[in-house]
Amino acid sequence: MAVWNTINLTDIKPDRCDAEYFRKDYKENIAYLKSTGNTTTLGRLFGHINRGSQPEYSPKGIYKALRSVNVGFMSFNETRQEYVTKAFYDFNNRGKVQKDDILITSTGVGTLGRTSIWFYDEKAYCDGHITILRNGSSIDPYFVTAYLNSKYGLLQFDQNFRGSSEQIEIYPYDISKFVVPECLFPHQEEIGNYLREAFTLQQQSQNLYQQATELLEQELGLRNFKKDTSKFRVTQLTELSSSRRFDAQCFKPDFLQYELFIRKGSNYNKLSELLNSILKGNQQFVSPYGSKPYVSIKDISGIDVIAKGSVTNQLSKASKEDLLLAVTGATIGKIGIVHRYNSISFSGDILGFSVIKDKISPWYLLAVLGSPIGQTQFNRWITGSTNGHLSPSDVKKIIVPRISALQELHIEKMLKTSLESIVKSEFFLEQAKNRVEELIEAAAQNN
Repeated sequence: MAVWNTINLTDIKPDRCDAEYFRKDYKENIAYLKSTGNTTTLGRLFGHINRGSQPEYSPKGIYKALRSVNVGFMSFNETRQEYVTKAFYDFNNRGKVQKDDILITSTGVGTLGRTSIWFYDEKAYCDGHITILRNGSSIDPYFVTAYLNSKYGLLQFDQNFRGSSEQIEIYPYDISKFVVPECLFPHQEEIGNYLREAFTLQQQSQNLYQQATELLEQELGLRNFKKDTSKFRVTQLTELSSSRRFDAQCFKPDFLQYELFIRKGSNYNKLSELLNSILKGNQQFVSPYGSKPYVSIKDISGIDVIAKGSVTNQLSKASKEDLLLAVTGATIGKIGIVHRYNSISFSGDILGFSVIKDKISPWYLLAVLGSPIGQTQFNRWITGSTNGHLSPSDVKKIIVPRISALQELHIEKMLKTSLESIVKSEFFLEQAKNRVEELIEAAAQNN
């Protein structure tokens, strides 16, 4: 059904005359914000609103190069981290990041509007898909970040995007026009403190995960492990027959190095020995009337699994503390643990692992499979060219190193605490957003 809206000729902007920009709910959102009393714009609050620039990535770089895919709300994904050299950083100012800068992902379907704060002291450089907001007044950047993630901020992102359904973006000029109600300003410290606590918990979570990975490597003697950079390897005929693979990728030194190191020791298991079952998921239509949580690849975030949709029937079911592994496309190897739900349904590009808990902790197994030890082995067994795939039979061949029971338990506790910190951080995030919305609604009713 068509939705009609009447606008004044004076409302039409020189660069925007498309119907999408003037949708009724967008217009009502701005009118509602202005009904709270005095308003300002992000352009008046921030002296610097500019995009970064495309870095020259270098394996010898020392400063992090932040890409749009790295920026999630309150987090920076380290799995695809790249670096720039000091020389590049020193002579290119446009993408430099300072502590407490607000970073906004400005391109991409599903990622546009992701907002975070660079709360580190270390230097970094943003690519051209990230917009940097630098404080030009006494405004609290944590408060502004909470506002941008409220429904009133998100609607302004939706209104101002440009492009098609396949590639969208938002310009710094558009972000500078975002309306901010001044009724929020007396409460910005309160709102900002909620978000500061959420950021602190997020950081604790990341630190615990990193410590768990380092402990695993230390216990396995990998701290001083030198990667095999050779391009050639002589493969035995028995290796070919046992793997049932004859392609070079399967025997690439880089993919084999951890497995060969682990096999030199005596304490390891094949993944097949540690699982009750491997279950392939089923693609399902998400329903607004569904009552059962459902996840796809994009819902595996770090080691967490967060359902964004629901279905009426569970065609494939994972239970609490089962592992979910992405097995297709560019996301192969992403792995998370079910801990928020007693049961969950999952899509056809995911495999579910039911772990034999008497043999291994699913949390320790998660640490191994999420580390370079597991990830390089997954890379080894990928089949296909343009769209890679991992088969259940190949996944079963993954080698899982074992350490002392006490240290495996220690790693389990660290990962559990890491995810508990994530859940706590979400509580403070919701507190911040709810407070923003409560204050706006109270001000609108009183005017």
